[in-house]
Amino acid sequence: MNMKHISEDDLELYAVGALSELVAERLEEHLLGCSKCQERLETMDEYVRAMRMAAERIGRDERGRAVDHVTRSVRFPAEGGRSAHD
Repeated sequence: MNMKHISEDDLELYAVGALSELVAERLEEHLLGCSKCQERLETMDEYVRAMRMAAERIGRDERGRAVDHVTRSVRFPAEGGRSAHD
């Protein structure tokens, strides 16, 4: 690639696998010879991993809250056909 360094946007897109194969190959060629962009990519990879982990935690928390809400509001039938809340 005829560039001084890879842009932040392109590094982020590369880190999340959102670039076309052709563009990714060109970035990889640049990365082979540019230690500065290699370091920036390592930082970007750490950021992407942290964001994915946070999103997973939030997803688990949201699912847990939804399950808690449902289990608190659902009426289960008790013996004799009446609900536990009757």
